[in-house]
Amino acid sequence: MKTDAFQEALRQRGVRFANRFQGTWHDYENVDAVLAIRDCPPVVMATKPASKLINAWKARVPAMLGPEPAYRELRRSPLDFLETDSAEAVLDAIDRLQGSPELYQAMVENGMKRAEAFDDNLLAARWIELLEEARERNRRETRAPLLRYARYLWNRQKISLVKRLSGWRD
Repeated sequence: MKTDAFQEALRQRGVRFANRFQGTWHDYENVDAVLAIRDCPPVVMATKPASKLINAWKARVPAMLGPEPAYRELRRSPLDFLETDSAEAVLDAIDRLQGSPELYQAMVENGMKRAEAFDDNLLAARWIELLEEARERNRRETRAPLLRYARYLWNRQKISLVKRLSGWRD
């Protein structure tokens, strides 16, 4: 997607690509759609949240996203996002959105409904619940420090093994 050919294909479609890698990556004001595709190992993808999808829903714009676990986990309908894993798939998705205003509008309306589950007050309540659970778990584990330390060592080894097997290097 960094090639001149891809950029030219966008221009032919009347699309201006706004690269938002730094600074305003989260600001979807004045965009018509979101494109987010990463090229990194699966172990890294597994740790990435679905922020771009949720932000697209809240901004009322369709999203074209790579095949990431977090996005797929939230998917309930084909209207949630268009999965794109290559430059060709992105161009096809753009053609679909430009050629079908009904699809574009349906994705916007679907996203508005989906965004309701990510209301700030609702999320704050979920975080409070999670932190209270963590506090209780910490109380239990404080009574058994050896078990806590064993879990810590086990998790470190598991992370290290997954990184080595996937070829990921820090």
